[in-house]
This record gives sequence, structure tokens and C-alpha cells, in this order.
Amino acid sequence: MGSRTMGRTPPIRRLVELATRAPSVHNTQPWFWGVDSDRLVLFADRSRQLMHADPDGRDLILSCGAALHHVQVAAAGAGWRPVVRRMPDAYNDAHLANISFHPEPATPAARAAVDALERRRTDRRSPTSSPVPRGQLDRLLGLGPPAGVTIFAVVSRQARTELLQILAEADRQQREDRDYVDEIVRWTGRVDGEGIPSSSLLRRDSGVGRADPVPTGPPPRFPSGSLVDDSHSPEVEPVLLAVCTSSDDTASRLRAGEALGAMLVHGTVAGMAMVPLSQAIEVDRTRVLLQDDLLSDTASPQIVVQVGWAPPGRIQVPLTRRRPVDDVLGDVSSLPPGIGPYHP
Repeated sequence: MGSRTMGRTPPIRRLVELATRAPSVHNTQPWFWGVDSDRLVLFADRSRQLMHADPDGRDLILSCGAALHHVQVAAAGAGWRPVVRRMPDAYNDAHLANISFHPEPATPAARAAVDALERRRTDRRSPTSSPVPRGQLDRLLGLGPPAGVTIFAVVSRQARTELLQILAEADRQQREDRDYVDEIVRWTGRVDGEGIPSSSLLRRDSGVGRADPVPTGPPPRFPSGSLVDDSHSPEVEPVLLAVCTSSDDTASRLRAGEALGAMLVHGTVAGMAMVPLSQAIEVDRTRVLLQDDLLSDTASPQIVVQVGWAPPGRIQVPLTRRRPVDDVLGDVSSLPPGIGPYHP
């Protein structure tokens, strides 16, 4: 508090700019940041919810959780210790968190994490066939408990095949929904800075996506783009990780999103190629299959993450554009419609 009276305040605008580098479902960026003096307030912007891919808003809250993680990383790298209060308003579940900031010297590790946050992107090209060492897996799994979640590694061939079949079944069910297909087309291949650009979508043959009784990888969810898969690995079997929580409320989903953000930043630092896979959890039937059959009803699955290695020297995909900061940042006294009331 003393340093604040001397004129030092957290760089709110820069922190939000870095937080919005977080991944979000179909790059919808469904968040709004309110400013209350030198405190940030995170809201879910349900006007940007995918009503057919994400009817219960799970992906939306996960996306906001990743952004909440990223703002904490940004603050630590700028010399501020963030203090987060999650779900502070019992009357507005769109009010996800209050974040206050206290001066604290930035460590080299904190600055490296910010650098990784700025460089991170989702690369849907195939990783190499090199296995992920057990030590690296353990470090990823260890990111769960600090966020209040559990991360399971799906490593056996049988379990991996079962999970891929569940993903394929979810994809099949979603593709039978014309509204879902129309929605995903609306959010892909755009050039206005919204959604997923063609440069981040794999170019694929017309035959890709047909039913495969024994899938070898996640289904190609998105329409064909301009990104060429340059992998020449004969057999690619990246690890699949399931991010799970003990319950399935908004607070749990928010924490799962924070864990996802931590995994992606760690993976960027380590040189991993990581892709979030949400389809199996978006469909009621496959979410139950995942929870009951693979997890023995011990936890609620929130998202699956594919983990592998990017080939050395691979040209990176362009960073996906983000909405202007002015569109997602404002004073708490004038919140956009649909955000709900703010109770200090």
C-alpha cells in the first residue's frame, strides 16, 4: 500500500492486453475486464457464448479461467503479486473474480513466463513421434493441485483408444446438428480479427473426417484452412491429458481454465505442442462416457489436452488476432449489457 501512495500503480491496460492472449473456444474471447480503482474485475461475457457447441457455457468459463491465469502471470512478470478472489458475488455468476495487486519484485522465471505467454499459439499440425518424457508429464500433472484441479494422463493404448473413440463420437453427433455446423462456419476463416483465421486451420483432403472405427488421432473439427501439415512422422501418438474437477459448478470450471492456462504456458516454455480438445465434454452422452468409463466417476472432466513435440525448425503459425483492448476493458460503473450488476 505504501508504494501506491508514492504513485506506483499496476499497469492495468498492459495486464489486460497480455491476459487476452489466452486461448478461448473458437477464439470467441468471451470476457470483459472492469476497472475498480487499481483493482481488476473479471466478468464472463455471455453475449459471446456458442449456443450450439457450448450450450451450458462450460467452454466460455474455461476460456475466462485461462485469461484469469494469464493476468496473474502478466502481473508477476511486471513486479506485482496478484491476489484473486473467485466468484465473489453470490447474485451474479458472470462476476468471476476480483484481482488486486501488491508490489513484489519480478523473478527471472516470472519474466520468462510472460515471454511464453506472448509467444503461445495453438498449432493444430501433427507433432513429432518423439515421446513426452515422464518427468515432463509429471510437471504438467503437478500444475493441477495448485489450481484446485486434478490432471490425469491417458497413457495406456486401450485408454487412449477409448478416449479417441469418445472424441470421434462427439464429433459425429455435433456434425449431425445443422445449427452447430452453421455456428462453427461463422467462427472460422474470418478476416475481421474474430474467430479462428484460415491460417490457423489445417488444409485437408475431402476424405478427411470420414468415420474411422479405430481412430488414431482427434477428429478434424474445423473446416479446411490454409495451414499445411508438414509432419512426416510415421506414427504420431501424442499424450492426452484430462483436466478434471471434483464438482461441475462455475467455480470448478474457472479453476480448470486456470490450470489449462498454466499447462499451455509451461508447454510453451518447454517447447511442447499442445492443443485443447473440448468436444468430448460438450456433448452430454460422451461427457458421461468419459466420466463413467474412463474416470470411473471419480471426477468431472472439463477439457482434454493433446501434448506432443513440435518438429525442430518448424515455421510457426501466425499469432491469432485479439479484440482491441478498448472492447474488453472498461470502468465497472458502465458495464456492457448482459454482464450483470457489479457489487463491490
